[in-house]
Amino acid sequence: MKLPSDFAEKISETLSIAAQSVEELFEIYEDKEGFFIAKLRPKQWLDKAQFKTMCALARDLGGEGYLQGAKAWKVPGPCVKKPDTTSTPVEDARGKESPKAETRKEPSGVAPKVLTEDKSRPPQFMVPVKALLSMPFQCRTNPDGPEMAELTESLKALGVLQSILVRPKPNGLYEIVYGQRRAKAAEKAGLIEIPANIRILSDQEAYEVQFSENIQREDLSDMEKARMLNFLTTKFGYTQEALAQKLGKSKGWVSRHIAMLELEKVAPGQLQTGEITERQAREILAAPEEKREEILDQINETGEVPSARELHEMRRAEEPEQLSEPLGPQPEPEESPKPLLTGFEVECPECHVKLLINHVDHPNGKVTHEVEE
Repeated sequence: MKLPSDFAEKISETLSIAAQSVEELFEIYEDKEGFFIAKLRPKQWLDKAQFKTMCALARDLGGEGYLQGAKAWKVPGPCVKKPDTTSTPVEDARGKESPKAETRKEPSGVAPKVLTEDKSRPPQFMVPVKALLSMPFQCRTNPDGPEMAELTESLKALGVLQSILVRPKPNGLYEIVYGQRRAKAAEKAGLIEIPANIRILSDQEAYEVQFSENIQREDLSDMEKARMLNFLTTKFGYTQEALAQKLGKSKGWVSRHIAMLELEKVAPGQLQTGEITERQAREILAAPEEKREEILDQINETGEVPSARELHEMRRAEEPEQLSEPLGPQPEPEESPKPLLTGFEVECPECHVKLLINHVDHPNGKVTHEVEE
C-alpha cells in the first residue's frame, strides 16, 4: 500500500462494503511516523464479525490489531522504518530445519513468514492445515480422484513444493482460492503446515483467480469448466462475451462449454459426464431423440464414450438422404383450360355455314373463344 486510500480500499474489500460506507465509518489518514490509521468516527460502531475481520486485516497488513484507547487500527505505510530481522532457524512442513530463514511477526493463525532467497517471488507463509477452509462453490465433482493417493505419497516424501493461494477469513482462518487438492493431500500425508501466499480478494476476484489458474494448468474437465462458467455468469452477472474477454477465450468457447450442461438435463444420472469432452457432448446433443437414447445406452453398456468423430458418424448413419431442391418459391403446375358454358351457334348469312363459338377460361384469368364448324 502506498497511500491511505489503498488502506481504505482494502477495508472495503474485506468488509464487503461500499467505499462510501468506509468513509462514513472511519477517518483514514497517515500519522507522523508513516503509519496508516483507520479510526472509527464518533457514534460509529462495528458488529462483532466486522470487528474481528478488521483486527485480522490489520494483523495481515503488518499492524498491531485494535488500538483500544484510540478506537483505531494501525498498519505500516511505505515510509515506516522496517525493523531489523534476525536469522533464526525455522522448520518447514516436514520438520526439517532451515537455518538461514528470516522471521518476523505475521498474521494471527499462521506461523512466521519464511523469506526465501529468491526476491523475485512473493514471500510465503506457513499456514496450519487445520486453519484452512474450502470455498463454498466447487466445480470439481470428484476431488478425491485416483491421483489423490499418488499426490499424498509424493507430499510425504518431498513436502509441498508449490504454494497454494488463500485469502484471510475471520478468527485466524484462511479460505483456499486454489490448491484445494494439495491442501487435502497434505492433511492426509500428516503435514501440520503448508506453504501459502495470502491475498485479500473479494468473492468475485477469488473465483476468477481460481478458474483462471485451473484453466492454465488444464486441470479441469470440460464439464467442470462448464459448471464454473455457468456459476460465474449466474452469480456475478457476467455476459458470455464479457466472461470470454476476462478469461482470454472466445465467446464461442464459453457458449459451447455452457451448452454442455444440457447433457445433464437430457440424461440425468445415465453416464459419467465428467469423462465427456465438449465436442462429444455437442455430437450427442445434436442427435435426434431416439438416436440419442441409443447412443447413451451403448455408452452405459460399454462404459466407454466414442470419439467425437465416431459419434458424428453414429448420429448421421440413419438420417434419410435429402434430395437437393432448387432455392426459392417454385411455380405451381400448370392447369388445363376449362370451358365455360357460354357457347352458342351462329349461321353465316353469306354461305349459310353453321358455326359453334365456345369461350374458354384459362388459369391466369384470361378468357378466349374457339370456333367449330
